[in-house]
Amino acid sequence: MKKWKEIFEGKEPKPAGGYLSYDFKVVYDAINNPSYPGNTGRVGVHIKYVKDILQEFKNDLEEIDMASGSFESLERDVNHAIKKVEEFFAEGDPNITQIDAHIFWSFIESQFNGKPTSSLNRLAGEFEREYKLRLS
Repeated sequence: MKKWKEIFEGKEPKPAGGYLSYDFKVVYDAINNPSYPGNTGRVGVHIKYVKDILQEFKNDLEEIDMASGSFESLERDVNHAIKKVEEFFAEGDPNITQIDAHIFWSFIESQFNGKPTSSLNRLAGEFEREYKLRLS
């Protein structure tokens, strides 16, 4: 069985840390000024990166058989919020307002913010403790 640090090398146990801060900023800028040329076109790359980080974390947990209902619930909530932000940037969707998009994106950032209280970091800590118990 792999050690926790081997599995999460370079990202343990924080799946998000500071390296996503630029991606979050770009999306916030685009939400705050969606009519600025290029904002809506470039934002998809940054949203996709956030989605990829979440998927990578899930894949790592599945690799060591640690995926749980707690993670699945968080994943569902984050993916729902991401979908709403993507709808905001979709042409002609009046159902998601700028304020809605900002609230959804703030929720997503709060799950990834790298602070010990963020949901992903809290879950990573719980998974790490459980995984270490399995190794003993």
